[in-house]
Amino acid sequence: MPLSKLACVFPHGLRRLALAVGLAGCVLAGVPSAQAAASFNPNAAPAGWSTRPALTSNSLKSGNEIVYRAEYKSGLWTGTVKANHINALGEVQGTSPWTGADTATILATTNWNTGRKIVTRTSAGTAVAFRYTSLDSTQQTALGGATVGANLANYVRGDRSNESPSGTKLRIRNSVQGDIMHSSLLYWRHSSGPRRLYVGGNDGMLHVFDAATGSEVFAYLPSLLISKLPALAATPYARTLYVDGGLAMADVNLAGGTRTLLAGALGGGGRGLFMLDLTNPTPADEAAAATTIKWEISSATTGFANLGFTYAAPRIGRMNNGVAAVVVGNGYVNTSTGRATLFIINADTGALIREIDTASGSTGSPNGLSTATLVDTDGDGKVDHAYAGDIDGNLWAFDLRSATPASWTVSKLHTTSPAQAIT
Repeated sequence: MPLSKLACVFPHGLRRLALAVGLAGCVLAGVPSAQAAASFNPNAAPAGWSTRPALTSNSLKSGNEIVYRAEYKSGLWTGTVKANHINALGEVQGTSPWTGADTATILATTNWNTGRKIVTRTSAGTAVAFRYTSLDSTQQTALGGATVGANLANYVRGDRSNESPSGTKLRIRNSVQGDIMHSSLLYWRHSSGPRRLYVGGNDGMLHVFDAATGSEVFAYLPSLLISKLPALAATPYARTLYVDGGLAMADVNLAGGTRTLLAGALGGGGRGLFMLDLTNPTPADEAAAATTIKWEISSATTGFANLGFTYAAPRIGRMNNGVAAVVVGNGYVNTSTGRATLFIINADTGALIREIDTASGSTGSPNGLSTATLVDTDGDGKVDHAYAGDIDGNLWAFDLRSATPASWTVSKLHTTSPAQAIT
């Protein structure tokens, strides 16, 4: 379906809420869409989207629930998350449970050096604090090396002492927190008690906020994005996407017990996927926060050459061979074969279980698979089928009922006519 034809439907009880939050999650009518992957340019896509709000409960009967809303300011490219009470009629109130009112305001009062926990990985895959001295030489060079790179790393962490006209005259920001555009906003009540908000931002990070206070607990900066960070400090600033894709969370039984996992995609920020283990949602320091990073995957990872810009949101499910997996479409602008494919990845290790190739698309006319819907048809808690559309307007059905991954198959259900991208 082209973006200009998308409509939003809300359950009757949430209509007031939908109106109050400005139909968050809807693409505005009349916004043109790219109809072919060959011409798709993430940074050139119009900014006509606001991510869906998150609720503390799907039932509003208590009158004590809270709605969390991500926002961004076009042109300034700043963002924030706000929290407001909702009454039993679904009406958003003017009051907030947060003393500082929104995450950007609270983050502005947090010491960038001692008050924030920000983590990433080195080129070799070692989880480290995001500090210039912790990065490897390749990453330090990508940031500008020596003084330039150290100042840039501090800038990304929130240091404003070198913003123009001071110091090294880096781009002046209206807010340390970047815009939140296409990323999911997830609310999660952990079994250990803490309530958290998870959201990606175009300041390069996945932010973890305390849902009770709005304070940042820690943040994760995917290593794939380090080479893009100089663009954040450039003047004039051209809107750049970073952690801008879909997120999925689940409590998953693994060999070591039940773990709380978050799978994420970079969206227009890059050809990349990542997995965090958030079983401990309150790491004591940056070393502890770094241990939450389970794996990262890019198009350079063996077996993932067909990974495009990961606009396809990941899904977490257990396959019929008993393995917990991430199921994700390969996304757009695949520069390898150009085909639309479905990746099924071991959720624990990041190893590729199977790539299912639709054989649709080519290097001259690249295709790409969108977000998959997973279906359990026999009620045993395992994925039996997946359905996903592609840029060329095909709707695909993947039969995943076999316990043998090599036996999984794909068939075409429908092709739009005239051709329209199914996103």
